[in-house]
Amino acid sequence: MKSYLLIFGLFLNVFSHSQMVYEWINTQYNPSDATEDSFVDYLVLNEGVKSFHEKQELIAASKEVSIVHIEVELQRNGYVKQVQKVLPDGSESISEFTYVGSSGAYKQHWVSIFNGGAKKDTIREDIYTGDQKDWQIRADSLAFDSKGNIIYFRNNRDEVYSTFDKHGRKVKDSIPAHPKLMAHEISYKYGKKRIVKVTSYLDQNIKIKTVYKVDKRGNWTKCTIKSNGNIKNAVLRRKLFYFD
Repeated sequence: MKSYLLIFGLFLNVFSHSQMVYEWINTQYNPSDATEDSFVDYLVLNEGVKSFHEKQELIAASKEVSIVHIEVELQRNGYVKQVQKVLPDGSESISEFTYVGSSGAYKQHWVSIFNGGAKKDTIREDIYTGDQKDWQIRADSLAFDSKGNIIYFRNNRDEVYSTFDKHGRKVKDSIPAHPKLMAHEISYKYGKKRIVKVTSYLDQNIKIKTVYKVDKRGNWTKCTIKSNGNIKNAVLRRKLFYFD
């Protein structure tokens, strides 16, 4: 009887994990935010993260490896408190966020320190209006494909069509070309504590495969990026700490 209960419990754990919705994937994809200095990856996580350390191993075509370290602190409501980034040359950036009222509008206080503290730039303060969670799905309209999956349409400067399965998980982003952007498609496949994301630029024959290993709360702890194009490969590792 005990062994039966154990097997049943393991089955429930695997099944529930395979159906989990990942907020950081369901975030509305915006190609304009897909930059090296983007904070989007830190703004939307599955709930409960207090802080995490991220080590990035960036692998060039010459096989030379450079290391980037990132420390992120968050508030209980999921808003970012501070992001500290140390680059391979020892230069450093520290971004601190303060919030105005209950709307989620925030001020970013950004300090850059070059070459291990030899020079410090002018402190810059940028005001952002709008909720940090604004990267969540905000579709202009929706429809259903032939398999009954929901498709969200977002018609802005970077038009995106996102498809979701019956469990509410994103399975595809389709992005048409415009003068400043190559057409591409992103697919997402879910397994037991593993997510595979493939970004394809069909016209340029470029494919980028990203494999995430995720913890029991649905946040990734290891990310491996491999490309067949002239793009850096990378291995990213995160150590996450949660609120009690």
